[in-house]
Amino acid sequence: MWGTKPSETDVTILDVENNTLSLQRDVFEETYLIQDSIRKFDWKITGETREIAGFECKKAVTKICDSVYIVAFYTDQIIANAGPESFNGLPGLILGLAVPRLATTWFATKVEMTTPTPKELAPSQKGKKVNWKKLYVDMNKAMKDWGKEGARNIWKFSL
Repeated sequence: MWGTKPSETDVTILDVENNTLSLQRDVFEETYLIQDSIRKFDWKITGETREIAGFECKKAVTKICDSVYIVAFYTDQIIANAGPESFNGLPGLILGLAVPRLATTWFATKVEMTTPTPKELAPSQKGKKVNWKKLYVDMNKAMKDWGKEGARNIWKFSL
């Protein structure tokens, strides 16, 4: 739930074959089920590298909401078009992600290769069903009088 730890209760399923996203996210006191196409990010690969959880990772950057910069570190040793939350679109698994403006980071400490069960891959059915656009409209209405803190929360919802 936003206001506690980001993604503590979020569940994200990316279906790359069908280009669909199912994301269960708690926002304040309500659970949303975002069902939409997989978001596209305009990543720029920088050439910088670092090790994360025993894997050599390459740095890539993008931005969301026109001004919020995202820094990702991905490994091409694990061919998976995925990462934390709804981030994807790099030629390998994102093992590290930072959003400096929001003081938010996700970095893998260990990677275990397992085969998920069909139940684990099934999209959640819990929550108010919306797409990204509808969630953004709902959040703008709820945050319109919150000033800079409202804008900051909308950026968080966009992750």
